[in-house]
Amino acid sequence: MTRSSIWFGPGDRPLFGMLHLPEHGTARAGVVLCSPLGREDLWAHSAYRLLAERLEEEGIAVLRFDYDGTGDSAGEQHDGSRVAAWSASTAQAMELMRSTGAPVVAAVGMRMGALLAALDAVRRPLDALVLWDPCWSGRSFLREQRALQALSVGGPEPTDGSVQTPGFRYDAETVADLQRLDLAGTEGPLAARLFVVTRPDRPPDARAGERLAGAGKLDTGSALGQQALLSVDGRFGSDAQRTIESIVAWLVGVAAEEPVRLEVAPLLAREEGAVVGAAAEQRRIVERPVRIGSAGLFGILTELEDAARAPVAVCFNTGKSRHVGPSRLWVDLARMWAARGIRTLRVDLSGLGDSDTHPGQRRDVYYPGEALRDIEEVAGFLAGCEASGLVFVGLCSGAYHAVLGALALGATGVCACNPVFTGRPIAHDLRPPGGAEAGPEPGAAPGPAPVAPSGMGTALRRRIAGLARRDAARAVLRALPDGAWWALDRLGLWSAPATYLETLVRAGSSVLVVVGAEEAVHLRRGGARRMRRLAAGGGLRFDVIEDLDHAMFGPHDRDRVLEIVYAHVVEQFAA
Repeated sequence: MTRSSIWFGPGDRPLFGMLHLPEHGTARAGVVLCSPLGREDLWAHSAYRLLAERLEEEGIAVLRFDYDGTGDSAGEQHDGSRVAAWSASTAQAMELMRSTGAPVVAAVGMRMGALLAALDAVRRPLDALVLWDPCWSGRSFLREQRALQALSVGGPEPTDGSVQTPGFRYDAETVADLQRLDLAGTEGPLAARLFVVTRPDRPPDARAGERLAGAGKLDTGSALGQQALLSVDGRFGSDAQRTIESIVAWLVGVAAEEPVRLEVAPLLAREEGAVVGAAAEQRRIVERPVRIGSAGLFGILTELEDAARAPVAVCFNTGKSRHVGPSRLWVDLARMWAARGIRTLRVDLSGLGDSDTHPGQRRDVYYPGEALRDIEEVAGFLAGCEASGLVFVGLCSGAYHAVLGALALGATGVCACNPVFTGRPIAHDLRPPGGAEAGPEPGAAPGPAPVAPSGMGTALRRRIAGLARRDAARAVLRALPDGAWWALDRLGLWSAPATYLETLVRAGSSVLVVVGAEEAVHLRRGGARRMRRLAAGGGLRFDVIEDLDHAMFGPHDRDRVLEIVYAHVVEQFAA
C-alpha cells in the first residue's frame, strides 16, 4: 500500500491531502472523503483514516483532504467567503480524482461533508455517493451545534449574527451562507448509485427522502456509533467499525471489475512542499510534510524559505486528535512563528493522527508508552535541520509529552497548556523501553512520580494511585488541604507537579504554563510556594485564565492562549 501527502488546488492557496494508492498504482475506483466541519472533523479523523486504509486494501484509491482554511490547507478559518471556499475545495478534490482516470469516481461525506459532496454532485453527478450521517441543510447543522455548545461549554449566545460552536466560531457571513445550503432545494441526479447511512435513533427527514427518490439508485444503511464518535471524545468502537465495513462493502460492490492504472504523477509532483503564506520583505512561508523515525511519525514542518539556523517549536498532538492542535491553534502559531524566523514542527505521536505504530503497538492510546522513543526520534530529525534550540509545546496530553521530552532531553523552552499529571508516574516514561513496570491502560493519563525510589511506602504509593482512579476517592483527594499534599510529597508518596517544573527551570528551560482555574489548583498542590519562588525568579511564567475550558472549546479560549503562547516564544527565542 502507498500513502502520499500531496498539495493540490490553487498555487496561492494550496489544499493539503493524503492520497492512498493500492499496490502497483492501479485501482478499481477512486473515492474522495469529504470531512465534517469544526469539532466533528477533529473526532472523525481516525474513522476516515481507517476507512481509507480499508478501501486501499480492497484495491480502491482514496483522497482525504482539508478544505481551504481548515486542517493543514492554506488560509485561515476566519477568512471571508468560507462556504464558497469549502465548496470550491470539494470541487477541486473531485476534479483531482477524475483527472487520475479512475474507472469509477465516488465520494463519501460525513455530516456537513455529506452535504458539500451532494451539492457538488448536483453540478456534476458522480458514479457513486455515500452520505454518512448527513446534515441535510446548513440550518440543521447550526441548530445542532448551538445545542452542543450550550450543553458542553455553555455561555451566552453571540448577538452579532455569528454562531459559537465548541472551539469554532462561524461569523455572520458564514452563518448566512450556511443557512442557504439545503439539499432538498436542489433538483436532478446526484449519482448513479447512492448509499445513505443514517442514525437509527433519529427520525427520517421527509423532505430529504423525497429529494433522494429521484437522485439515483438508492440503498440505505445504519450509521452506528456516531454519538460516541462525534459527541463524546472521538471514541471509536465496534459499532463505528461495523458502519465502516458496510460502507467498504458497498463501495467494493459498485467499483469496476478490473483495475486500471491511475495517472498520479502530476499529483505527486507537489508532494514535497507548498507556499502557505508570506512574511516581511516577501519572504515565503513554506510547509512540507515529513516522516520521522522507525514508526513513520507524521509531521508538518513550517519555516521561512531559505531559513537560516533557527530555534524549532515542536507542537505535539492532543489526545487522539491530529497535529493541527485545538481549534487549529498549532497551524496558526506555526505560520505566525515562521514569519518571525522560528521553525515549527507539528507532529503526531506513534499510533495517533497520521502516524504509524511501532511493532505490537495499539492505535489511539492517548499516552503511548512509546512516547519517549518518538520524542527522541523527533529530536534526532531536527538535529539535521540545524535547530538552534527546541521548544516543546502541547495541550493536555500533549503538554505532558512536552514536559516529558524536556525532562528527558533538555529543552530551550516548554509551553504547557492545561497539562494533566494524574495516575501513572512520569518516571515510568523516563525509563528506557523494556523496564520492569507495565504500561498504562489505553488512554490512561500519566502523572507524578514518587520522589523516593526506595521500597519504603511502595505499597502505599500504589494504593494512592489506585484510589486516584476511582470517582469517590478522587473527591476525597480533592478535599485534602495543600499542607496534606505537601506532607505526601515530603514522604515520597506523591510528587507535586511543581517538582517537574522546578527541574526544568534549574536545567535552564524557559517554562510557560497556561491553565484554567481548576487545572491551576491541581498543579499547585504540594508546591504552591515553590511555584511562586520559580515565578519570582523569572524561570517560570504561570498564567491562569479563570474560565479557560480544558480542551479550549470556549468562545475566546483559542485566541487568548494563542496571544500568550505566541508572544512568549517570540520574546524568548526569536532572533
